[in-house]
Amino acid sequence: MHEGVWGQRHRLTGWRSWGKGEMIRGLILVAVLLAATPAHAQSSVPTAPGYRQSANRFLPYCQLSDEDPPDGDYLLRGFCVGVIYALVNVLRPPAVCVPAGVTADQATRVVVKYISARPLRTHERFIVLAEEAIKDAWPCQP
Repeated sequence: MHEGVWGQRHRLTGWRSWGKGEMIRGLILVAVLLAATPAHAQSSVPTAPGYRQSANRFLPYCQLSDEDPPDGDYLLRGFCVGVIYALVNVLRPPAVCVPAGVTADQATRVVVKYISARPLRTHERFIVLAEEAIKDAWPCQP
């Protein structure tokens, strides 16, 4: 666990730095909730192959603001922040060296900026692009 990386309270989701057990339970919860989402969203979500996992779907929910997320869907906002949280805490050197003190807001802004700068790739899986963004922002020094 990276000490201090997520120690500040996140204003959107209210979580604090989690231990390994809490992180695993949180990821399982996100996976279960995400698996249950397609039936609810089928009528309003475009049907392009891969859309449900694409950056096109999740990027609007990653925008940090005090406003409600699009369509008031806090589940998708939580998924975005949860994916970024998990990647920051799971990726280890030499893949990535996230410095202590990086906040959830900062990591989310890094991912949003990276993906927004690559509009031709937003059809790709959000999780893949988020991992690239984190690796690009905090590479380990040789």
